[in-house]
Amino acid sequence: MQLKTIDFQKENSITGVSGKVYTMTDSLNVVRYKEYVKFQNKLGYGLTFEQTLETLNTAIALANKGKGVEGWTMIYNYTQKVKDFTERADDVFLFCTLFLVSDDEDLSVWDLAKAKIKIDDWREYDVNSFFQLAANSVSGLIENYLSVSQNISKKLKDK
Repeated sequence: MQLKTIDFQKENSITGVSGKVYTMTDSLNVVRYKEYVKFQNKLGYGLTFEQTLETLNTAIALANKGKGVEGWTMIYNYTQKVKDFTERADDVFLFCTLFLVSDDEDLSVWDLAKAKIKIDDWREYDVNSFFQLAANSVSGLIENYLSVSQNISKKLKDK
């Protein structure tokens, strides 16, 4: 079976294996926007907002105790998580369920179980299409991902 690809610049809908059509929405209500914010941080860094805040507060506390090296190490490790974007596939697909919606979908809610059913319906599509959609939807993710990747490549070459 040849996987289908999606050019979200040209197409605004896809058809699942069930025959259900999912159309790209360009607006989110409050409920879905809250999920968007959660996923945005998790996609970028692999951590929820709460985990991010905890990591940064711990780094600050270490620095205040005279353990600046440990604090900076935590912050450095946090920034390196950007490069692991492709390892967060489940989050990428779940994120896309916020924007790809069917006609019969209640847009005033977002439900994890229904999102997983939707993702299963997309199984004929190449995953790269969904990675592209997610990356383009998270402000600054692509630029930061490329920057981190280039820095890592440079360090490896310099060794």
